[in-house]
Amino acid sequence: MNSKILIRDLSDVKELCTVEYGVQKSKLWLDDIYKNPDTKKKWTDVGFDFRFAPGSASIAFSVYYKNQRVAYTRANYADDS
Repeated sequence: MNSKILIRDLSDVKELCTVEYGVQKSKLWLDDIYKNPDTKKKWTDVGFDFRFAPGSASIAFSVYYKNQRVAYTRANYADDS
């Protein structure tokens, strides 16, 4: 099996947009909760699917957890300046 390593010149890559979003804790099912025996701190591992749909004037971003959309935002493209 032949494999190729592709190297892309990133010097001409421009920022498309910036997006910030949050997911309400009430929309998450806290699955397996772990506890550090030394610090007694608890945490859980949460996996998300991130989907985006480019449009002519903006991009729609959605975050899915267990096949349900839990966050959504739309961002305008960055200026060309």
